[in-house]
Amino acid sequence: MGILDRFTEGGGKISNLESILENLNCILNTKKGFGSLIEEFGVGDYNAFKGRREIVTTLVAEIEQNIARYEPRVRIESIKEVDSELSNRLRFEMKCKILNTPKPLFINFDTAYAKVEVEED
Repeated sequence: MGILDRFTEGGGKISNLESILENLNCILNTKKGFGSLIEEFGVGDYNAFKGRREIVTTLVAEIEQNIARYEPRVRIESIKEVDSELSNRLRFEMKCKILNTPKPLFINFDTAYAKVEVEED
């Protein structure tokens, strides 16, 4: 938890899951090469690819690498693309263990706004 979090509503007391989701959102919304001094931190420009399969394969690899490096409380078991209600959104189901408890999470990549959202089932 950062020092500024202490001044948020509720005195900064958030659950472990909320803290993890917040961290995953920060990691996956960071553009590789721009948002951090750490060169590998974040997700690259997936809009540079032409084919959907190439985008999906690249994103899954980058999600796995970033979470393994920067969110040690999460252990990924699998990530797969699932149907999305919106045509400009890629949606992934990530089966993982959070603090040794199995928990499915969903990762939404909004390609129109270049925004990522990690959420619970």
